[in-house]
Amino acid sequence: MIKTLLSTFLAIIIGVLALLGYLTWSYHYDVSAVRTSFASDIWQDNANIYADSNDPGCIRGGMAIDLVETKLLRGKTISEVTYLLGDPIEATDQALHYELGQCSGFGWHNTLLSVSVNNKGEVSRASIVWDTP
Repeated sequence: MIKTLLSTFLAIIIGVLALLGYLTWSYHYDVSAVRTSFASDIWQDNANIYADSNDPGCIRGGMAIDLVETKLLRGKTISEVTYLLGDPIEATDQALHYELGQCSGFGWHNTLLSVSVNNKGEVSRASIVWDTP
């Protein structure tokens, strides 16, 4: 009887810890969007993600997932990227950043497509990151 109670209690504790781990992962790393084929014209039409609301949702997230997974931008120059994606909200010598909307943290945090550029001026990788205020 005690072994059964102990086993049940242990199973509940493991289940609760697994749920908390999943929720923590989802809050920090999950992107709440369904992959959508990238379309340059639609991407650029949605450049102002706050045009309709202060809570835009994940406007460009699905296309950003497609860009990351297909590696469409890899090897392209900065001018080729800006032709496809338009002007970034922030640009440095190492990266270009594009707003996606509120795609992570259960939809509570602004998210960016970060396009990393190598020393040759070509895209080395693209990733989805949180926008740090």
